[in-house]
Amino acid sequence: MGRGWGASIAKFAQTDLRSGLTVWPEMGQGFLKEGMWPCVYKAQVRSVMEYASLSWMSASPTTLGLLDSIQKKALRIIGTSEEKARTELNISSLHQRRQVAAATVLYKMHTNSCPPDLKAMLPKPFVARRATRSSLSMPGHAFTVPVSRTVSTCRTFFYSTVQVWNSLPDSVVGDISDNGAQSFKCRVHQYLTSCA
Repeated sequence: MGRGWGASIAKFAQTDLRSGLTVWPEMGQGFLKEGMWPCVYKAQVRSVMEYASLSWMSASPTTLGLLDSIQKKALRIIGTSEEKARTELNISSLHQRRQVAAATVLYKMHTNSCPPDLKAMLPKPFVARRATRSSLSMPGHAFTVPVSRTVSTCRTFFYSTVQVWNSLPDSVVGDISDNGAQSFKCRVHQYLTSCA
């Protein structure tokens, strides 16, 4: 699976997005003010790189690095550093955005509007078998991390998302409700940004 995604992402990153970023500054000359470049990046470039990101989040780090290099090139065109982009322009890393999206899907799987067959896929709640430091520090909403014997399985949706979910404090998860996904998404984004 990772090999197929890798080829698709690599082709996409090397041809479509790179060629678009090459002509991007020339297209905007005279039309866009200095402060408009971040908006154009978010709407035209980043949205394409994030399309169906939960499907291919298990791709190898090398493959996902191709998308990161495109974001770095866009930030150079905008004329800002990654730190300034994160704090002042609200352009966080693509990895963090995938984590927020995945945690939000896990949140939505708890709600009543989630289809029963999808809700049945939720991992089991975490139950401490012994009193250890790590088990006592688990939040009340924690799930049991699925067993993984390979590196590629560690990158799959449930394994990596449960890790993020379990790292969130109870104050970030809050009360799970059918109409609380957007506020949850904002809280997770703020929490992960503060941890970066």
